Amino acid sequence: MVEDGLIDYLLADTDVKALVGTRVYPVAVAQDVVRPYITIQRIAVDRTYDHDGETGLCAPLIQIDCWADTYRGAKTLADKVRLAISGYNGALGGYTAQAILIQNEVDLSEGPSTGSEKVIHRVSIDASVWFNEVVPS
Repeated sequence: MVEDGLIDYLLADTDVKALVGTRVYPVAVAQDVVRPYITIQRIAVDRTYDHDGETGLCAPLIQIDCWADTYRGAKTLADKVRLAISGYNGALGGYTAQAILIQNEVDLSEGPSTGSEKVIHRVSIDASVWFNEVVPS
């Protein structure tokens, strides 16, 4: 999966790794995971076609969530992720990314705004990862 390649790529980036260590996860994490961390999931995919069918070129839309205890922490992590991936082309796991294009970025929070429980801050980045996938025969 190209998502695995993206996780490995982010873990190899020194600026991202300095903030999260090895805490980059597919889809979800346990509640007790130390923040900051990153979750990655595919939320859509755009495949290209010609008259013969699928061309093999696709662009999954990958949601990259940057989680932290503070708004500033989430924004800092998101900036490092954006700088690492925006416009990237090259090896991504067993694939070659033709381009990673940032489509959207939104600030979010989870948890109560009052009371004793902490608010968790999140910046969600949507990125299209263009690459050639194997077309089923």
